[in-house]
Amino acid sequence: LIEAIDSMYNFNFEAAEQQFNWLKQQYPNHPLPYFMLALNEWYKILPNEYVEKYDDTFLGYLDQTIEYADELYDDNDQNPEATFFLSASYGFKARLNAERANYLTASWNSKKALSYLNETKEINTNLDAEFMFGTALYDYYREWIPDHKPMLKPILALFPKGNKEQGIADLKKVSTQSFYTRTEAMRYLEKIYYSYENKPNEAWHYIEYLHNLYPNNTYFARYNVKIAYKSHRKIQCEKVSKEILVKVEQQKDGYENESGRIASFMLG
Repeated sequence: LIEAIDSMYNFNFEAAEQQFNWLKQQYPNHPLPYFMLALNEWYKILPNEYVEKYDDTFLGYLDQTIEYADELYDDNDQNPEATFFLSASYGFKARLNAERANYLTASWNSKKALSYLNETKEINTNLDAEFMFGTALYDYYREWIPDHKPMLKPILALFPKGNKEQGIADLKKVSTQSFYTRTEAMRYLEKIYYSYENKPNEAWHYIEYLHNLYPNNTYFARYNVKIAYKSHRKIQCEKVSKEILVKVEQQKDGYENESGRIASFMLG
């Protein structure tokens, strides 16, 4: 599983898919392989979120994840695996629907994800750090969104208050203590510090690690050059920008016109 996850994060999607499909053959009635296949599709979407050609496959895998997680939940509603996969799947569905401006659907999915997260607070489990990822994102974005997306204020009024500082603190814990969500926590930390908190030096701590670990991940490479430039690391910015242009020329997975545009702009 670790090898497959590394392949996915390094944008070797075909190798990751083969390994996740092998896992599906071994455990056809468990939500894990379907969730990982969905995550593999998500990283195809992430660099260019306006591209919708992966949406149906992504949502289809999430629906399968929910189907098998529901079976675990029906057998035992105290099963932490069931609530983890249910909360994560509904959370990802909410994320994509919000990106597609399907705000009512996103709201419904968010409430489902939050309900399963709340259930886990009453369960003592070794997956605490994994569940903390969901609550950390909720705490931060519940307070950030109303200030930056005023049209969503009426919908968010139906949700409990969050806490941005607590959200960041918990994401830091997840980035060091979890297994499944460690990389995702670091990805959100670099994005929050760079895009929302205007703390590029804090963001650099995470993006440098992620880019070095997964050098073929175009999403990490793009943020590496952006954050390097903003934090006055111009030698690093130039180096990685040139690497991106080479990979665009080689037509590596995820390296398309948008990656080339960003790298060329930064070099200019």
